[in-house]
Amino acid sequence: MRTRRQEEQRKENKWKRKMEEKKQREESKRREEEEMQFLLTWISRPDHFPLEVSAIDEETIRQVEAAILEDRRITVRQLAQDVDINVRSMDKIIHDHLHMRKLSARWVPRLLTPFQKQERVQCSQALLTMYQKNQEEFFDRPIMQDET
Repeated sequence: MRTRRQEEQRKENKWKRKMEEKKQREESKRREEEEMQFLLTWISRPDHFPLEVSAIDEETIRQVEAAILEDRRITVRQLAQDVDINVRSMDKIIHDHLHMRKLSARWVPRLLTPFQKQERVQCSQALLTMYQKNQEEFFDRPIMQDET
């Protein structure tokens, strides 16, 4: 059984521990705020960051486009090494500026040119005409090359 004195001592110790913990938390919070303020001050200095230099310019885009048209199976890493820019910038050039994507290990334009669209329409019309002339035998005869 605890005496009254022991009970008071226990409560006092408990109170001291709580106060010490509170003091430590406040001190820790104060240090974090000071560090954050220091970092914000340091980062906001005009000489901290150099002027942003972008690897994406018209000349680089032309180089990438020429390299892709020369070899459509080239990889992004190889392109980045050839042009001497990072892979992330290369991805941005290919997808956002050249509007290309990788299909079956080849870079192809995402959008067809007007000439390609017209060529597809003409080919489809020719096939439709051939089908309408001879519907029964149309699918029995394979087409191996352009017969126009």
